[in-house]
Amino acid sequence: MGAVGGQSLYQDDYSQLDISATYNINDDVSIYVHGSNIFEEYQQTYLEFSSQKAFQNVYEARWTLGARMTF
Repeated sequence: MGAVGGQSLYQDDYSQLDISATYNINDDVSIYVHGSNIFEEYQQTYLEFSSQKAFQNVYEARWTLGARMTF
């Protein structure tokens, strides 16, 4: 909690859902997908009361697709 112009600054609860999955093609090769913040949640900050919005941090979903190989 900080202060803005003498008023207290609060942040609402924040949560996000991440997922990860891996598929082993064989003993040497696997592919994976990872999703971060898949529902694109945001952080809301407000002043004394929740109706007094200060700012939002809006985060997009991020996806990674890749392969792992052993030689």
